[in-house]
Amino acid sequence: MTVDRPTLFRLETPIRRYAWGSHDWLSQIRGATSPSAEPEAELWIGAHHADSGVVPNMGPLNQLITEEPEYFLGSSVTEKYGRRLPFLLKVLAVGKPLSLQVHPTLEQARIGFLNETEAGISVSSSDRTFVDDSHKPELLVAVTDFDALVGFRELDEAISLVELFIAHGADRLTARILNPLVGAPNSHGLREAFEGLVGQPDDELLIEQTVRAARQVASSDGRFAESARWLIEIARLFPGRPDVVATLLLNLVHLTPGGALYVAPGQVHAYLGGLGIEIMSSSDNVVRGGLTPKHVDVPSFLAMIDWTPGTIYRIEGVGDDSTTTWTPPIDDFVLTRIEARGDSTSLTAKAPMVLFSIDQGATVERGDERIELKQGESIFVAPGSPISISGTATLWSGTCSIGQ
Repeated sequence: MTVDRPTLFRLETPIRRYAWGSHDWLSQIRGATSPSAEPEAELWIGAHHADSGVVPNMGPLNQLITEEPEYFLGSSVTEKYGRRLPFLLKVLAVGKPLSLQVHPTLEQARIGFLNETEAGISVSSSDRTFVDDSHKPELLVAVTDFDALVGFRELDEAISLVELFIAHGADRLTARILNPLVGAPNSHGLREAFEGLVGQPDDELLIEQTVRAARQVASSDGRFAESARWLIEIARLFPGRPDVVATLLLNLVHLTPGGALYVAPGQVHAYLGGLGIEIMSSSDNVVRGGLTPKHVDVPSFLAMIDWTPGTIYRIEGVGDDSTTTWTPPIDDFVLTRIEARGDSTSLTAKAPMVLFSIDQGATVERGDERIELKQGESIFVAPGSPISISGTATLWSGTCSIGQ
């Protein structure tokens, strides 16, 4: 890398607008004085081909990387990942529950993408399931309190919850969930119960009984009260749908600010509400099974599920007063929060990196280069020597383990 070429690049970042987004969070981060007209769900900070960040006066970041991969990625990252940034950073603003979904493994993504391409389904088609050939493990760190459904409950816990609902009058849960779980108290029984609810015809009586029972459970403030409250909300959004009841089989996870969750390929999940920072392999492959007006692919969804009960991957942040880093069990991405409080903070940047300021402003420097980063703004950092950050702001950085 020659010294006279820039290595710090301002990055214009796209916003994704979905019905489950928020009118407030992302607009506030950008410094807007009023809520957005449409729900804003995701701020993408990266180089995915579907919505790459843009370097002013130079072009889309993904094109720049394609043209000069070793300059923008470094030799180690280019050797492992080719001409693409291996991670995608997002600000996730969840105003309403997302779909029941899983993400594919690398092999599943490659096969699915190839099959749909050979079938002549356009990548931009709403009927497409695989929009790229990459897996999509992801790590989410809560900025506000954040609720999510992730993975299956332990079987004894699931049985206790269902029995409680049945005791409050949800008789149809006996045949739909309890009998399969008691008859085969293992992953096979869990699969039978879950598959009997996802992608099935509407069942008004099932939902009516379950919601009525949920109201009683929610009013008790007992062990399953919060699960009952979320079921009531999901049933309001998707009336009559049996997959609403399937959410009872999933772990309800509550994250306080700074709490982190790793979602592996094949792990069923649905984010419910909150503001978070999410980093993932650079993919937009979402295989949906229900609870959404978007395209669902129930056969692919069910085929990809990891049916192991009780699995929740929490990641602890490690660091000091100025930096906290969350490192998942994969090389594709690493997430760091930087608390700039006046003094300069040094950050290793041997691999490509994106930086995002979620509040206030900061100065990012490397050698003679200097960028003033305002609240809501992002930059891309090409690999090289460490960068220094000063000011009074909270920033989030995404990078990968390769090359560091």
